[in-house]
Formats: sequence, structure tokens, C-alpha cells
Amino acid sequence: MKPLEPEELFSGGWVKIHRSILLHPVFQDSELLHLFLYCVAKANHKPGRVLSPQSDLGELTVERGQFIFGQRKAAKETGVNPRTAHRKLVLLEKLGILSRSVSRRFTVVTVNNYSRYQDNPNQTDPLPDSLVSHPCPTSVPLVSTNKNNKNEKNDKKKRKVFSFDSIEYELSKLLLSEIRKNDENFLAINPAAEAPSLQRWTFQIDRLVRLDHRPPEEIRQVIVFAQTSSFWRSNILSAQKLREKYTTLRLQMKSQLDESARRPAKTTNGKVHPCEIVI
Repeated sequence: MKPLEPEELFSGGWVKIHRSILLHPVFQDSELLHLFLYCVAKANHKPGRVLSPQSDLGELTVERGQFIFGQRKAAKETGVNPRTAHRKLVLLEKLGILSRSVSRRFTVVTVNNYSRYQDNPNQTDPLPDSLVSHPCPTSVPLVSTNKNNKNEKNDKKKRKVFSFDSIEYELSKLLLSEIRKNDENFLAINPAAEAPSLQRWTFQIDRLVRLDHRPPEEIRQVIVFAQTSSFWRSNILSAQKLREKYTTLRLQMKSQLDESARRPAKTTNGKVHPCEIVI
């Protein structure tokens, strides 16, 4: 098998990207999207042999849809920080978009389903499931009725993707924003939270509204209450946890509001405040 020449490697000069990527969590993270497009563009369009990043290893066989990934080279070609490039690559693997074969010397990246959406120039099918869907939560809080349980099972099968302007997505972003107010390093510790997890959080918010019949405005108030509470802000770090503890949170919030309403107005210099005078 002869080595691929540059003009052969990039023969045709284009790759296919379906519009359904607009609905995928990858599209919400500019650096993640940047690295995804980089991987698709770098992948070989046919099997061949390429020079190893280490000269002592000579040539390596690279299959269709694969390429040799170098962290520093990727950073140079994309303008993304080397550590960030590695972290985003790992995240793409977790999403099932690509897979990696890692050795001490180099990494071979395989773009999953490459042939499915690159082969047929007239193909109109949307991107494969791994590029238009995301993993459902590994566990679902128990709810009070069998009907709700059945509805949640149907939700998993449908794998609905929520639009960015939906109230459910907005409430998920609010939860993330409030969490980050308390812990500015939250995303650094949980890099998946802003992209794939935000859609999974939206599933839980949707179930709060649709299955548990919680008004969106009340959910908004409960989110703010949870993240301003010295106890709850360290415990409510996902929409799944929010839904699980929602009843308790709501009752505590209501109790505090009632207590504040009953509390007498402040007095000044030992005198009765004018608002307390009853005529």
C-alpha cells in the first residue's frame, strides 16, 4: 500500500456535515465543534500509509475515517490550547462521536460512522445516532404513578432534543449559571456539564413541567432558592438532583417565605415603627 499524497488525502476538497448538527450538544460548545470539524476534515477518505510522528517508527497504516492525532499539532492547526484540545477530544469520545487508540508514542483517532455520512454524495439522511442524540441519564428518580414511569420510558426511546429557546432549556441554563456563581470552577471539574449534560438536564426539567406538573416560574424560584441556600447549593448540582429533591426544596422555600411574611417590621430607637401602628 503506497503512501497517500497530500492531493490524494484531500481529494475532492470537502466533507459532508448535516444540518442536524445544529441540534446536537456539540454545537453548543464552540471549541468542541471546532475540534469535531477538525477531526472530520483530517480523517483519511481512503486507507493508506502515513509517516509516524516519530521518525523511528516509519510508516503507519491508517484506515478510512482515521488519522494520527497529535495534541500539539492539533492545537497549532486549530488555535485551541493543547490541554483543551485533549480534553475536548476525550469528550467527543464520551459522546460516541469518535474513538481513540492511544499508545505512548501517538494516538489514532477514528471518526465513528465516517462512511455512513461521507459515502453517498446524494445522501439526504440525517447524521447517525451518535451525532444527533446523546446518552440518557443512567438513573431516573422514582415518581408517584405508573403512568409517569411509562412516560419516562417513552422519553428515553424518543431521545428528544430541545431547542435553545425552549423554557426547559432556559431553566437548565439558569441552573448551570447559578451553580457557577457559587463555584466558578464547576465547568473545569465537570467539562461535560455545559454541552451534553445541559440537554440531559433539560430532559429532567421537561419532566418536572410535563409529568410532575410544576409551573416553570416556580421551578425558576426553586432553582434560585436551592443555589442561595448554604446547605442545598452543595447538593443540587444537576437537574436530576433538582427533580429528586424538588418537593423538599419547594416546601422549605415556602416555609421561609411564610416566616418572612410573619416577621414584624423593624423598630427604630425602641419606638414602634409607623407601619406597625394599628388604627
